[in-house]
This record gives sequence, C-alpha cells and structure tokens, in this order.
Amino acid sequence: VADKLGIEIDFEFATPEATAAAAKRGLNVMVFAVGKMTKSITRRLDSEGIKYVIKDVLNGEASEN
Repeated sequence: VADKLGIEIDFEFATPEATAAAAKRGLNVMVFAVGKMTKSITRRLDSEGIKYVIKDVLNGEASEN
C-alpha cells in the first residue's frame, strides 16, 4: 500500500506501544494495520489521549478521534 501511495517507509513494523510512544514524542506516525490490530492500536492511542485519524484505503473514508 505504501509503495502504491508513493510513501517512503522508515521502518516496517510497530506495536501499539511503539506507535503511542513515537506520537507522544511529537513524531508524525502512520500505521498500516488490518483486522484486530487496528482495534489494539486505537485502544492504546485512546488510553494515552492521542488524537488520530483512521483512513479506510479501500473505501476512501476517514474518521477522526
């Protein structure tokens, strides 16, 4: 997906904890997730009070939190 969007990837894996830690340090974070991993990541971001946007790349829909 990243290649098709022309996005250069710095690393190719992350956990909800790493995502939250990077965001709390002021880094712009993009996560490509599928299935239950999406819920795991959003739960962590919610618990840390981190704002995020979910973009459904198949349907082109977005939701903010």
